[in-house]
Amino acid sequence: MAQKVKLTLSLDQDLVEVLDRVSRESKKPRSLVVREALRSWRRMELHAKLAEGYRDMADENQETAEKQLAVFWEILK
Repeated sequence: MAQKVKLTLSLDQDLVEVLDRVSRESKKPRSLVVREALRSWRRMELHAKLAEGYRDMADENQETAEKQLAVFWEILK
């Protein structure tokens, strides 16, 4: 497990209220709630980047397939 580092941060009041509510409802310390939220955010960012990469690859694959199809049609003539 990664080494933990203590830090101090400032949050808007509404975020503190959300943090406290989630902490209370989940019966988890606020620091754990923040850690889990950051890990979840990091995971979502990775998924978004992967999805974008796959979309780009699909576009490139489509372009390649269309070019190859045109060449194959020329060969078959």
